[in-house]
Amino acid sequence: RLSIDSSNEFNAFNSETNCITVQAGLLDTFRDNDDALAQVIGHEIAHGLLGHSKRQAKYDAKVA
Repeated sequence: RLSIDSSNEFNAFNSETNCITVQAGLLDTFRDNDDALAQVIGHEIAHGLLGHSKRQAKYDAKVA
């Protein structure tokens, strides 16, 4: 799943619910560059496949 956040920040992230969120600032920056946007989405897919969100959540729970 893909979600677009209306924030003007330049960021994208993957959540534990298998959803990639792309912020509007990033979309605006790459509006004419499909290859760059595809790379960002691919990067976030890799985070999900490698379980980085789950690992971060476990770490955060231990630290809190």
